[in-house]
Amino acid sequence: MPPPLSPEASDALRATEDAIRTLPYEVGVAFDSAGREVVRRHGDVDQLEFGLAELRAMRGGTLTHNHPVSVAYPEGDPRRGGISFSLEDILLAIQESLAEIRAVSPGYLHSMRPHGRRWPRRAMVRRAYAEARRAEQQEDLVATRDGTLDYATAQADFYHLVWDRVAAQAGLDYAREAR
Repeated sequence: MPPPLSPEASDALRATEDAIRTLPYEVGVAFDSAGREVVRRHGDVDQLEFGLAELRAMRGGTLTHNHPVSVAYPEGDPRRGGISFSLEDILLAIQESLAEIRAVSPGYLHSMRPHGRRWPRRAMVRRAYAEARRAEQQEDLVATRDGTLDYATAQADFYHLVWDRVAAQAGLDYAREAR
C-alpha cells in the first residue's frame, strides 16, 4: 500500500477538496507523493480530460476531483450527497498507477486505493464492475418495486454499492466518508 500523505500534504488535499466540492463543473487536481500540486484541470459538468504531460505528472500520485452532477439537486434530496466513481475514473487510476483516486461532492468523499502495492488488471476490474452493476440493478429494481427503497435513494447510492462490491471482489480499498 502506498505510504500515507504527510500532515501538510493531507491538509492541502483537504483544502483543495473543500474548494471544489460544490463547483458546477469538474475540476481535477493531482498531487505527487510529496504532496505538491502537479496538475490542475477544469472540465465540463460531467467530463474531465487530461493531456499526456498531465498524465505523466500525476503518475504514482493522488488525484482528487469533484462530481458536480449532484450540485443540481436541492438540499434534502439524497442525490445531492454525491455519486461515487465512474468506471473511467478507476481505469485511469490503474493506468497511471495512482496511489489513490478521490471524488468529492457536497456530502461525500469517495476514495479508492490498491490493496497492497499494485492495482488489479483493468480487465478484471471491468468484469467485476459489469457483474456488480448487474447485481445492484437487479436488487434496486426489486426493492423499488416492493417499496422498500425509493428511487432517489437508489440513484444516490447505486455507484457506491457497485464499487463496494467491486472492491471486495478485486482486492481494492474503497471508502465513502460523509462530509
